[in-house]
Amino acid sequence: MKIKKEIQHFVFPLIAMNFLQMIISQISLSIVARDSIESLSGINTIESFLYVMGGILGAFNYAFNIRGAKAIGEGEERKFREYLVSSLKLDFYIGILFMLLTIIGGRIFLQLVYGFKGELLNISTIFLLIMSPYILFVLLMFTLSNVIKIEKKTKWIFSFSIGTSLLQIGLNILFVKIFDLSVIGAGVSSILALVALLILYFLLVRKKVLALKFKNGNKVKELLSFGFPLMLQDILEGVLFIIVFEAIVARLGVNVLAVYAIAVQVFALVKLPTLMYGQAISIFVPESIGEKDDRKEKKIFYFSLKNATLFYIVLSVLFFATSEKIAMIFSTDKVVIKEFSSYLGVILLIMMFTPIYELGKYLLQAKENHTFVLRMTTIVNIVTLLFMILLKNMNVIGFIGLYCLNGLNFFLLSILFLWKYKQL
Repeated sequence: MKIKKEIQHFVFPLIAMNFLQMIISQISLSIVARDSIESLSGINTIESFLYVMGGILGAFNYAFNIRGAKAIGEGEERKFREYLVSSLKLDFYIGILFMLLTIIGGRIFLQLVYGFKGELLNISTIFLLIMSPYILFVLLMFTLSNVIKIEKKTKWIFSFSIGTSLLQIGLNILFVKIFDLSVIGAGVSSILALVALLILYFLLVRKKVLALKFKNGNKVKELLSFGFPLMLQDILEGVLFIIVFEAIVARLGVNVLAVYAIAVQVFALVKLPTLMYGQAISIFVPESIGEKDDRKEKKIFYFSLKNATLFYIVLSVLFFATSEKIAMIFSTDKVVIKEFSSYLGVILLIMMFTPIYELGKYLLQAKENHTFVLRMTTIVNIVTLLFMILLKNMNVIGFIGLYCLNGLNFFLLSILFLWKYKQL
């Protein structure tokens, strides 16, 4: 029972924090984009892209997460500090490089990948330029938050998020509604709120960070080696289910893209508890491995899976029952509202294997079977991707058809991940 309570005490503040942040983000999106399909579609597309890139480039933070937690389980404080220094170094290298690439080639990227043009292209380019430091700040925040999570101080993450979320709302009202800065105001508000959160994280762990000797960051190569397969895994997921998927949806028309933009917001909320239980697995399982406690490891996984699945079902029913009201928050377009209401239930049903897939992936990665996860994901994702492109070029697949292939992809990988776990 002790480990179950520890997991819940770890997870619940993270769920509450992320729910709050997502709701605030959606309120902010509705403030700037409610009366403009172009703003809604453009901002959502950029935010989705940055979210994906944060996950991909944050793979090395996740490597630190696993190795750092294992070092704590083994009682190796010195090794943990070496991992922390190395992770911070990687954050700066990767974040600055991404910022430069975004500034130089952001507009061309939006034209070539998403096919944006006209007003949609202009809005998206401006927002992307303002958000160019996003990855640098997010990676630093990932590393500092991992320290907080390993120390089991997640209640502070929730408290800090309340303050910065309220700050973001206030800034959005100030810049967007009062000063009428539209997309520029939305971007500046997001960056300033992120910087404020990063500063608060730093203040919480400042003694540990300031005591570090950066010349001792000799684990960079190890984190790169361990994190590279994790990065490839996130690239496959991001390219298939976010970038390519959205690129195909974008070509179905701006109304469909707007419907998808709202669906993304809802699905992110439904999926959120699963990801937080996944983070618990990434901390508690490596610790149990360091302690050589196999029974504890199984309890962690099955308890997390049961709770994540329950959250998914309850939230799906809740959002489906209020789908029309949700759509009205983001858009005044009657066609968009009607289509979203008719699609949401089907989308949530199709994606019902998400908890098994995500937690199975987290578990195998925590047990350092990340090469198996990468290999299976590569095979299944490439096949799914080829079918998506082929059927779209033949004009025989629509929005729901694409989601069906998406759901089938998750189902097959869920079966493979559970099978592998049983073999270990």
